[in-house]
Amino acid sequence: MVSSKKDDNVFRYLKWRGDLKMEQDSFNDIDSFIVSQLTFLELMIDLTKEPVVLKEALKPYSKQKIEKEINLGVMIPKDCLTLGKTLIKCPRYQNLIISDFVKSYNAQRVEQFCALTLHLNEEVMVLAYQGTDDTLIGWEENFDMIKKFPVPAQNSSLNYLQMISEKYPNKKIYLTGHSKGGNLALYSGIFTTDEIKKRIIKVYNLDGPGFELNRIKEENLENIVDKIVNIYPQNSTVGMIFEHYGKTKIVKSNERGLLQHNGFSWLIDSNKFVKSTLLKNSQKFHDDLNNLVLSMNEIERERMTNSFYQFVKTVDLNTLVEAKNVPFRLLKAYSKFSKEDKKFLNKFVRLFIINKML
Repeated sequence: MVSSKKDDNVFRYLKWRGDLKMEQDSFNDIDSFIVSQLTFLELMIDLTKEPVVLKEALKPYSKQKIEKEINLGVMIPKDCLTLGKTLIKCPRYQNLIISDFVKSYNAQRVEQFCALTLHLNEEVMVLAYQGTDDTLIGWEENFDMIKKFPVPAQNSSLNYLQMISEKYPNKKIYLTGHSKGGNLALYSGIFTTDEIKKRIIKVYNLDGPGFELNRIKEENLENIVDKIVNIYPQNSTVGMIFEHYGKTKIVKSNERGLLQHNGFSWLIDSNKFVKSTLLKNSQKFHDDLNNLVLSMNEIERERMTNSFYQFVKTVDLNTLVEAKNVPFRLLKAYSKFSKEDKKFLNKFVRLFIINKML
């Protein structure tokens, strides 16, 4: 019987399956999500130097009241803190090796990038790309995807894959990422060399945006499209942005609307996500949003993204945590928009309302 209880999620999986090492029960869809979330955790050891055992890197999470010491911000689920605590004691994960952690913020070129490598054994490794974090630089880069291709983080994802592939030339590769991280996994897998594509086992895009149709050519997809796995909740929003390639799996969530983007809400039965079907309003949101973006010329796209930058500058915030605490400043900044700028942003808000995505 398929489970549908609210707590039948990643933590139930780790409790039930966590005693089985990867050699006993191979890497699966749920594991791909778990590894994607490692990129958000505060790691104790400098991973740019030497590889370390995961439980050592996660030592800060051994404290009982870790929630009071680590603030992940508004966008990153608090479940990540519980995940850190859980993995320390989980035989499936605690002794895996983690390496090559990189993290970059660059306001000038508008880039937020983070990635790490988890070694499952001597033969297989997983490259995980971080999604959008709490910094507004990350959100600026997200908006840049509307007018620019590739964005800096996409270039960095490809360079990271190339670097890790050369460093560990005999290992097979999984690529994974949630949200923007899923897009980076897709980009690096699609645009890498044929030699590296042969070593890739699967590319996991976990409710991440895709690409405009004219960005991907048929030859880019050779030797990789059959390895791509896109996983979306039944009321996906972020995952409905642009077009995707490869296999699609729709999973059941215990949340509604935008909150389904949180992968900790995705329900699990045994060692698989519970299957579902994409809701009609989610498909319509996909169609309406993509038609809107495609209808905009370069000048309109530039104006829309510049409006967002001006908004950030006027509010004078560095992170979304600050934004949460100053709603008046947000409203005041919006009131200073020109009529034309408001029109562009209102179009996007209207799509969410019409399609009942909020």
